[in-house]
Amino acid sequence: MLTNLTVTVIALIPVVLLLFYILRKDRRAPEPARQLVKGFLFGILSLPLSFCMSAPFGYFGLYVDEPVTVWGSVMTAFWGAAIPEEIAKLIMLWLLLRKNRHFDEKLDGIVYAVCVSLGFAAGENLLYLFYNYDNFLTVGIMRALFAIPAHFSFGVLMGYYYSLVKFYPKSPAKNKVMVILAPILAHGIYDSILFALDVTYPAVALLLLAVFLAFCFLMWHYVTSRIREHMARDIETMEAEQARIRETQQNSSENKTLGISGNDAHMMTDTTAADTTADATADTMSISKEYTPSPADTSGVVLPEGLEALVESLAENVHEVWAKSRMDQGWTYGPERNDALKQHPGLVPYADLPEAEKDYDRNTALGTLKLIVGLGYRIERQ
Repeated sequence: MLTNLTVTVIALIPVVLLLFYILRKDRRAPEPARQLVKGFLFGILSLPLSFCMSAPFGYFGLYVDEPVTVWGSVMTAFWGAAIPEEIAKLIMLWLLLRKNRHFDEKLDGIVYAVCVSLGFAAGENLLYLFYNYDNFLTVGIMRALFAIPAHFSFGVLMGYYYSLVKFYPKSPAKNKVMVILAPILAHGIYDSILFALDVTYPAVALLLLAVFLAFCFLMWHYVTSRIREHMARDIETMEAEQARIRETQQNSSENKTLGISGNDAHMMTDTTAADTTADATADTMSISKEYTPSPADTSGVVLPEGLEALVESLAENVHEVWAKSRMDQGWTYGPERNDALKQHPGLVPYADLPEAEKDYDRNTALGTLKLIVGLGYRIERQ
């Protein structure tokens, strides 16, 4: 009984460490624990699903369980492992995220995909260690150093492109393909090198081992840079939204200043009317200080299928309305905002805006659509 517990602990320790690693990256806006556990369980369920998918491939001779040639190793690596396993994970990730309102940042796609991938890795690691019961410690250490980080990396690749497709609907079509192609290629190359080690000459095997170690190092370096990239994009989006809020507040302050100047001019011609206006302004400012915004809660609203396609068009129109309003007030383009010269860097076509600025407009459009649906209205295309 103690040995069984030891095997289980050794199998799960690397999984737990990598889960802790990715969750630490997401500590600025962490995902609900319930959703993370759900993703991990979905990953475990992807294990039997991948077995069911790989069986037909073996039946039709696309791979064999024990390849004896390098080409056979490649076929087994892709058709026996990479293709069915990554497709199974993607199916589970789609089920997890298709109506998940907590998937609201780019890094979230990576976090959820890693949870699914590590759920799969946990189940697979337990099977490997108990199957190699007599030398489970050696197998456990080797898999902790290579196999589990590899599954983590495959999950990062899948989640990275999944987020690009989610948050940038007009991004290149290749991103949609890379959601599944990137993890399959990484997984297939990883397994191909490993399987080929057993069917080639010792000197070649030594060379392949060096290639394998280099591949693992480069893959880890690449996926960690993709994590940092989405983290930076999320921070950029947040800062852009905060800047827009500050700009809105500043514009409101400018409008109040213009209103007071008008009252001052009116006071020179009609003191009584000016006093009345001043009192009204004071009352308005007093009410304004006590005002607490309470926007409608649309966090639980799920848009019907097809409406999300409207987000990009609405976001573009939001920008066009804002830009036209500014230009009507005499503003022009400038590389930096200059209130004195009425110049603003955002007065460019929507397509030329930074992604962070586009995200702000997208969030506005998405909130509008959710409010419409939440109020019970239905949008139909003529």
